[in-house]
Amino acid sequence: MFWKSTKTKEASMTCPHCNVVRIEIDRFGERLIGCVVCNLWTWPTSPSVSMALPEDDLEALRKRVGN
Repeated sequence: MFWKSTKTKEASMTCPHCNVVRIEIDRFGERLIGCVVCNLWTWPTSPSVSMALPEDDLEALRKRVGN
């Protein structure tokens, strides 16, 4: 339900929980889309949240993207 598609691409690119723009990352060869604030991630074709990144990975990602 969290990643349910929306009518506009812009709306689907923001996190419905915090309204931050979701980003796409490559994690060990897998493409993931998610929110660095809420730490909710999924594969681009999945309709629901699939995982949370480990805290050390999330901290490194936040430093890299400036959040």
